[in-house]
This record gives sequence, structure tokens and C-alpha cells, in this order.
Amino acid sequence: MWSTKLQAGALQVTIGIVTVIALLLFSFVLLVHSHKLFRLKTQTLIQTLHQSHYGLDRFLDQQDLTASLDSEIYSVKQSFWGLYKTVQTKAQQNTYKATSYALVGSKQPKMRTSLYLEDHNQPLVLVGNTHIKGKAYLPERGVKPGSISGEYYTGSQLIYGSQDLATTLPVIDKDLLDHLTHLKNNSVLPLLNTHGTQLQTTLHHSFRETTKIIYNPNSIVLAEHELVGNIIICSDRKITVSQMAKLKDVILIAPDIEIKDHVQGQFQAIASAHIQVGKSVNLSYPSALVLIEKQPPGLQATTQDVSHFIRMDTKSNISGQVVFIGQDPNNTHKAQIYIAKDASITGELYCNQNTELLGAVYGSVFTSYFVAKQAGSVYQNHIYNGTISITDLPENYVGLLFNNSKKGIAQWLY
Repeated sequence: MWSTKLQAGALQVTIGIVTVIALLLFSFVLLVHSHKLFRLKTQTLIQTLHQSHYGLDRFLDQQDLTASLDSEIYSVKQSFWGLYKTVQTKAQQNTYKATSYALVGSKQPKMRTSLYLEDHNQPLVLVGNTHIKGKAYLPERGVKPGSISGEYYTGSQLIYGSQDLATTLPVIDKDLLDHLTHLKNNSVLPLLNTHGTQLQTTLHHSFRETTKIIYNPNSIVLAEHELVGNIIICSDRKITVSQMAKLKDVILIAPDIEIKDHVQGQFQAIASAHIQVGKSVNLSYPSALVLIEKQPPGLQATTQDVSHFIRMDTKSNISGQVVFIGQDPNNTHKAQIYIAKDASITGELYCNQNTELLGAVYGSVFTSYFVAKQAGSVYQNHIYNGTISITDLPENYVGLLFNNSKKGIAQWLY
């Protein structure tokens, strides 16, 4: 009797063990299958994302807006964001979709330009501790040493690099100039009916969404505000950025823009009259200061009483672009872009009028004239203690959009 019961119990135990093993085997097979399915889905998703990036690469190389490769279809859309283009690529493979967003500008050419001084039948005169390193495009009358108030040029050579003849300034992309003109004229305001929003203390907004526009006809002071992303702040009078403000990727538009001392951030400022940058300001790449000049009604373009400018105070640095587009190319007495001593630009300076450079540009300068105001006098086409060095600019820098330039990615968007 005892032996029979033992055999029956053993059978039940055996059946239980077999059942557990079967369940474990089934779970293992199900897990392997799930992992395989997940891996296939992940690979497909990654391939779709790569396809989206490939579409962006193809656009940058060929500017081909639509294309088809096998079963993958991708499309590219572009628009402007301040001085840059935004490029959106969409790819689809089976039921999977991927979208990439990037900020796009011009890549550096193989032979990078340190200085391009438009030819107005005047030589470039270097004074004091001026240093120009890299390829320079100069007027036909060339470059020579000079003196101001008894201070002479101290360099061992005039240009530390090759030289070529300059004619007129390189042409900025026409569509970009049209876009900046529209922004300067507050053409974004008609969008307020559907996309306008109030100024909030904190606002983060993705570039995948419709642009948020903050508008006030009166002056705007950005104090303890944190504004990040696809946001335009617009005033009919003035925008002031204080030290406590935290701005990233946004655009400021106003006739007058003042950036107070010690501000740090990353943004673009677009004005029509004045941009004033205080002391020890640090704007990281890709930031931009842009002034598209607009004369008041009834004034002629040659009126000397209206002075529009971009001014950078000492110990400030802008990583990106500083651009002045004026209406009066014959004004040779006032500085439209003024870079103080110990201030610097890491990127590009472009001015179709006058530049006074007491600080440094680690990158490229494109200007119609230089001026130096010293000892109560204005010296035309003089650089006094200024530095221009293209070798200090990273080769992968992406910046100002010129006609027929190769495009590159300045920043991935979110």
C-alpha cells in the first residue's frame, strides 16, 4: 500500500515539474520572440531616423526638397529662424515615422577669409598692436602701416597670411535679407490672432510646434524670465534684457535692444535702430546681433543726424554673427559697428558701412570701411589695436548665409 502511494505521488510531482518546465520553455520562447520583435522594430525605427537624417544631408548637399529611395520616402521643408534656416526632414518606413529638425547656415569654405575690405580706392592702415591673421581681401591700394597720436604699427609684417584683391562685399542670401526685413517691420504681428501669447515668467516651447509670439507695443523688460525654444519676443519700442533673464534659442525684435551687463544666454536680437551690449556679456553659439537700418519717415538716406549702431562694450563676447545692413553706404565718419577694447566676436562680423574695431574678431570680418576715432579725430580705413584671426575659429563653424554657399548644421533643434 505504501509503495503504491509513493508511486502516485511521484507521478504528480513529475507532472508538476514537467508543467513548470513547459511553462518556463514557453516563457523563454515568448521572451525570445518578443526580443526579436522588439529588435526588428528598433532597427526599423533607427533606419527611419537615419533616413530622416539622410534626407537632411541630401538637402544640404543638393538642396533637393523631395526624394524617394526604395520603400523609404522622405521630404524636406525649410524656413528661416533669424539669421539661420530651419530644416525639417520627415521619413516614413512602413508604419514608422521620424522627424529631424536642424538650424542651418553656411559652412566654411576651404580657403577661409579672415578679412574682406571693400575697395573704395583707399588703402587699409594698421596702427598700434593690430594683428590680422589669415587670408585678406584688400583694396587695390593695399595695406600700409600708420600712426595715430604718435603711436605706430608694431607688427613684424602687415598681414600674417595671403592677400587678394577685393571688389564689392560678398552678397548675403537675398531670401534671408527679405526675411530679416519682414521681421524688422514686425510682419509677424498678423499671426497674433491665432498664435499670440502673454509674457510668462517661464516658457519652454518646442520647434515641433507653432511659433509662440509675445508682443507688446510698449517697451519689454526681460528680468527674471526663462524663455527657451521656438519663441519670438516683439516690441514696437524697446526690449531690455537684464542679467537675471535666461534666454535660449529665442528671437528678440524691436527698434532698440539693450543687453545689460553680465547677461549670459543664447539668442538672436534683430533691431532697426540700436543694439547696445553691456560689459561682460557672453552670448554662446549660435547667437546673433542683427541691425537692418530703417530711416524715420521724411528723412533722406544721407541724413547725418540719425545714428544707428551696434555697440559692444568691454569684456563681452558674442559667439555667432554680428551684422549691420545700412541704407547709407556713403557715410564714412561714424561707426555703425563698434567693438570696444577687450570685447570679442567668435564668428563673423558683416557691415556694409563702418566698423570700429578696438577688440578682436576670432573669425571673419566683412566690412565696407574701417574707422578709428582717437584724440578727437576720425581716421578713415584705420584699424587701431584690433585683432582679426580666422585660425582661432573652429573649422566646423557654420554661420552667415551667403549666395551659393554650401550649407551645414549649426544646431539640432528639439
